[in-house]
Amino acid sequence: KKKKKKMSSGEACCPAGSHPALELPEKYVQKGVVQTLGDLPVYCTGDPKKPAVVFFYDVHGLKGGRTLGVADELAAAGFYVVVPDVFRGSAIGQHGGISPEGFAWLKQHDWPALRADLDKVLGHLDQRGAAEGTRTALFGTCFGSWVGFHASADPRFAACASAHPSLTLTHRVYGEDETQLVEQVQCPQAVFACSNDADNIKPGGELVKRLQAKPFGAQCVFEEYADQKHGFLQRGDPADAAVQRDVPRLMTALVTFLKQHLEA
Repeated sequence: KKKKKKMSSGEACCPAGSHPALELPEKYVQKGVVQTLGDLPVYCTGDPKKPAVVFFYDVHGLKGGRTLGVADELAAAGFYVVVPDVFRGSAIGQHGGISPEGFAWLKQHDWPALRADLDKVLGHLDQRGAAEGTRTALFGTCFGSWVGFHASADPRFAACASAHPSLTLTHRVYGEDETQLVEQVQCPQAVFACSNDADNIKPGGELVKRLQAKPFGAQCVFEEYADQKHGFLQRGDPADAAVQRDVPRLMTALVTFLKQHLEA
């Protein structure tokens, strides 16, 4: 059942008007494999000796929409991509969806728990046989962008990119402060926002200005996809002409940004 518009809990993550989740395309053949790091499943795709991208997905989980396809496309561009399944086979749709119940479930996946998962991924990357000095970046969508901003305080990451970010989770779900989250960032950021994402993370927004004021501010990228709704990269209707146009546009910008910071 749809929640009434007056309920703001749903907008804590995905703003009103966002694309609905799409099932994993039946005809898509994934290029990577799922490995297990302790109790954490991870989807790994690409050449392990290439620069790495740790990809944190949205609230719809590992098989929500085109998450695996996005990971494989990044791998084809020359990266080793690791997608930690931090929900361990689950997703918000199994816990009440975009609702108070769903966000009570999401709240269990807080930064201390996610940081422990990230440490497992970093341990895997350290052992993969890449040359010393091979760099690692972060990429997150929706919920995953909030994770990426937290992880960006770690100097081991060269850069972080976010598509349709959900930094509103910071205060609405986790009781944190968005300004503090942004202030602790230690690496260049690329943020690809949509029309119904929060104004403070769009070009000219308060959080954007704080990032631009950092020593690496000139290396940051901020773009708004004004014709798109939150979630379009993984969940936009592939038959829609604007989605057909803007998914490749975002992927090109994303790859360009990552290459600038991982191959320098």
